[in-house]
Amino acid sequence: MQDKNASSNAGKFFDIKFIKSDGNLYIYEVTFPKESTSPLELVQGGMIDSALDEATSWTVHKAFESKKLPFTTDHHVLFHRPIKIGKATIKSEIIKKGSTVTTVEGKLYDQDNNLVATMLHTALPTDPIKLK
Repeated sequence: MQDKNASSNAGKFFDIKFIKSDGNLYIYEVTFPKESTSPLELVQGGMIDSALDEATSWTVHKAFESKKLPFTTDHHVLFHRPIKIGKATIKSEIIKKGSTVTTVEGKLYDQDNNLVATMLHTALPTDPIKLK
């Protein structure tokens, strides 16, 4: 991701790239590496959760013009089908942009554009903390 104030190791691990924004809709490309698989050789559910958390967090950051970072209070993931390793797409949309509480929906799509998982993410928009 471009903004060093909001970069994370999860974003680097999944090589998440911001593609574009169209109003409240934000689109990202994510790459699930072989290290993210379960014994079934499919992407492990916690890895899907982590990628969706990262993308929806970036959506909050971008929606607040890179001035706020999300402090997560809750998120829920629904799994619809399995996904193999490789590139995928995350579409994220602001449901409610509030100065104290913001809610974002994230949807992960596989290589064939099938819906894999949906996340509802609630966060407190927070000023970034600079550690020395």
